[in-house]
Amino acid sequence: MNGLKPIKMPSAKEKVAAELRKAILSRQMKEGEILSLDSVASQLNVSAMPVREAFQILARDGLIQLRKNKGAVVLGITETYIREHYQLRAILESAAAKLAAEPGTDIAEIEDVYQESCEALENGESQKYTDLNRAFHNEIWSAAGNGKMKKNDLRTLERTFYGKYGFRR
Repeated sequence: MNGLKPIKMPSAKEKVAAELRKAILSRQMKEGEILSLDSVASQLNVSAMPVREAFQILARDGLIQLRKNKGAVVLGITETYIREHYQLRAILESAAAKLAAEPGTDIAEIEDVYQESCEALENGESQKYTDLNRAFHNEIWSAAGNGKMKKNDLRTLERTFYGKYGFRR
């Protein structure tokens, strides 16, 4: 079959980090809430290792603070946190778009996804639009041809997609 791309399955730590990030950014988990390694592992039905690794990811992202031998505490999100992430996203996406716009770059997939997202928006299909919007940005980053930029852009996009300031998934 032509046009199929490999599927990268997320690891357990990525799935755990995504669940916790979603809960924090949607304010399901409140600022100051204590996260126990064992409790989170039990709730998500995973071992402690992916939770420990997810805690490290979220600490690096500034969403939680690790507590030695005591799990973590939710730092929550502030207007400054959101503003800084949108500013970073704008800078990275502008650079990706510039690279993707270079002569010889195939943008057919970008155009297709864009058209589909416009149709979803017109039809009031918000979940489909959200998914296609992500795919649109992903296609731009792919066309830019810079793997490190794409990885950072995807993380920034994830951080800004939830809660009061963005789309809920």
